[in-house]
Amino acid sequence: MNETADEGAAREAWEEARAKLKIDQLLAIYSIPQISQVQIIYRAKLSKPEVSAGPESQAVALFDRDDIPWRDLAFPTVEWALNQHYSVQEKSTFPPFSNPLEV
Repeated sequence: MNETADEGAAREAWEEARAKLKIDQLLAIYSIPQISQVQIIYRAKLSKPEVSAGPESQAVALFDRDDIPWRDLAFPTVEWALNQHYSVQEKSTFPPFSNPLEV
């Protein structure tokens, strides 16, 4: 309450991973009606390199792209966001993504 969507994203990153972010721009908006959620995903950079498990997480780690444990990702939206991020990582602007068509 009383925060913008990007402020909420930064707060969630802090609560989950003790990550301080500098938000760049909106990456995607995903609709997941089967669990009554809309997820707003931002592209961001860490303001500080330190991360750790917050009160809502058991473990937190950073991975190089080639080392991401794809089979262990908890939510399909994380895989969607990572793949969409990699497709535009060299671009300074792009339209936001939504659910992949094959879903």
